[in-house]
Amino acid sequence: MIHVPAGMALTTLLRPAGTARANRLTFDDALFLTMRRALGVPVVTQTVWRFDTEVAVEDVERFHRRLGHGPLNRVVVRSSVPGARDRWVRSSVTAPLVVAPEPLEPGDVMDWVERHATLDLDPERGPTWSLAVARTTTGGSVLSFLTSHVVADGSLKLAALAAAAEGRELPRLPVDDLAAIQTPLREDLADAAGQAAAAVRGLVGACRARRDPAPEEADQKGAAPPIPPLVEGDDEPWRPATVVVDCPAVEWEAAAAAGGGTGNSLLAAVCVEVLLASGRVSAGEPVRTVLPVSTRGAGDLRSNATTGVTICVETAEADGVGVVPSLARVRAAAKAEFTALSDGTRRDPLAAIRPLLQLVPDAVVRRAATSWPSPLVLASNLGRLSPALEAPVGVPARAVVNRAIYQRGTRNAARRSRAGLSAWWDRAGDTATLCVTGADPDVFPCADVLRSLVERVYARRGLTPSFW
Repeated sequence: MIHVPAGMALTTLLRPAGTARANRLTFDDALFLTMRRALGVPVVTQTVWRFDTEVAVEDVERFHRRLGHGPLNRVVVRSSVPGARDRWVRSSVTAPLVVAPEPLEPGDVMDWVERHATLDLDPERGPTWSLAVARTTTGGSVLSFLTSHVVADGSLKLAALAAAAEGRELPRLPVDDLAAIQTPLREDLADAAGQAAAAVRGLVGACRARRDPAPEEADQKGAAPPIPPLVEGDDEPWRPATVVVDCPAVEWEAAAAAGGGTGNSLLAAVCVEVLLASGRVSAGEPVRTVLPVSTRGAGDLRSNATTGVTICVETAEADGVGVVPSLARVRAAAKAEFTALSDGTRRDPLAAIRPLLQLVPDAVVRRAATSWPSPLVLASNLGRLSPALEAPVGVPARAVVNRAIYQRGTRNAARRSRAGLSAWWDRAGDTATLCVTGADPDVFPCADVLRSLVERVYARRGLTPSFW
């Protein structure tokens, strides 16, 4: 997830808010809450550290206690007035530390990671996060942190983890425990009135924009791909194919430089080339790729402060294989979008109607969700992790992986979404780690298929893969 310095357009968005405003859910918070409540698909994020040595349980317990005093212990309280935004309050509910009773075989680490990722977290009652640790039979350890995406995006989560590792406090929402919170009715009434007014303004603005779209918005319009045939019986919970792969960071940097790009453009290219190798897209077609961007400023208390830019990655055929021919062009396209986002020349098409969307009933959301497309490729670059994040319990990790998980999803729901592939990249020490999830159940039926495709792409880029 790239961080772009805020320009004039983002300055207003990030300006410190008053207490009441800071405690209200943003559109993105509400979106993730709706996915859990209305669609039955909670979204969680997970960070996993892999250590070559055994970490002390008492150090993990101290890390766990510190996290309990951090900003992630917040829960949602429903508004008493229709139309008013829900609000955040401090939670005192903390999940106990999970310690695996038996050491894991190296080949069982990912199964253990996946099991922890299925834990039910409740952003309305708590707990909102969980920490688990396991030893391995080779003398190492694995540490997993899971949190609800309603409560935190990647930037807030990593900041909270780093603060807990260093034993320092982060600013928290100016609220007390749930039992002590009494929001006056007039505040909910005022917020409902403000949201209604914003929704009307947004609807008027959206109608005008539809009649006279900006050139860049018109250029990006296009029909979503058709929904593939659904399969009878494929509505049971399903775990999409996921692989985690390490490589030397120097190799990643060298491959990026050799192609005239950066580590971020190489990430986008690798994702697109995996999709090309799968046959989901064909060489010669531009592939729309979403690059998440953090908009969090200093002292920003929002749970979710992330947007994204979309670029079209050019593809071609070389020696019978689909490739991304120029990292330099990927880099230039991404830079142009980041600049447009920062200076405000690229408008968010949903910005005007977000207040209206927050008023939509759950029943309408459920109907709309069956036809709303997801990104074909999502490539999130979390960059080089801080020393505190590399060693949260005092021991440097061999590698760290970050990812987002859609719990309780089904194959047919994935088909309706028309998603292709999602990936998250970070660097810890000398190791670059990539987590890739194949969101198309027909193209990526199992982890072995996805692993083979990633292996081929890495080999062509001169990268030495080491799979978890």
